[in-house]
Amino acid sequence: MTKLLSTNPADNYSKVGEIVISSAAEIADKVAKANNAKLPWKELGVKGRIKLLEPIRDDFKKRSEETTKLLKISEI
Repeated sequence: MTKLLSTNPADNYSKVGEIVISSAAEIADKVAKANNAKLPWKELGVKGRIKLLEPIRDDFKKRSEETTKLLKISEI
């Protein structure tokens, strides 16, 4: 599994985070799954989508400090 390391050059190249790099086959699989999800997502309607997305919103709120740090690093 290949990973991409993100560093902060303004802070002696300290590690900010890392992500796994997907292979071409993994990307093709993910795109196919996304295309298959379009119709069910549409059929949920706005209220159904909101209900599914609320936990994600809540997680973003819990991690707001971490997100703010990442955004500040990207401004450098």
